[in-house]
Amino acid sequence: MPLTTGITSGAYTATWNALAIGELQLGGIRERYQYSSRPIFFDSVGSTPVDHLFGGVVMFLDFVCMNYNAAAIQTMRWPWHATRGMAPVSGGSLWEMAKPLILISCRNDINPLTKTYYKTILAPGQDVELDFTGSKERTVPIRLMVFPRKYVSGGATTELPTGCTDLDYYSETLVA
Repeated sequence: MPLTTGITSGAYTATWNALAIGELQLGGIRERYQYSSRPIFFDSVGSTPVDHLFGGVVMFLDFVCMNYNAAAIQTMRWPWHATRGMAPVSGGSLWEMAKPLILISCRNDINPLTKTYYKTILAPGQDVELDFTGSKERTVPIRLMVFPRKYVSGGATTELPTGCTDLDYYSETLVA
């Protein structure tokens, strides 16, 4: 049976660390995630998985900045030190350096109205590319890693996850 609820679409503005990002290329921000699990083998020969234990979620946000707010993008693409070109010694906590990314719908009838990723930072192992040729517009492709925070009812805190608590990656405000 076909869906009868219509098409889900919509544009969003975004801030990172309370700074407006600016315009994004067509396609906006794409959320990607995957999860891991560990198989449970419990059959007569021990080779058929009968269940999986949940292992965790790894989440990323991808987008390409164009006509962007230079202050936001400069800190987003060099998040480790207040002085661009400098980096801290090895061993710093990326979770501690991560900042919030907030999406706000351009329309009041599209879900979600807002989406807040509490802890995001430039994803490890990803190239950050800037084109200084001057022959085309300067765009900046970005991939942010989304870290979880400790879940606390009401969501008023940003604490490092611990032991036996649920993880909170983002929150959404939905159209009523």
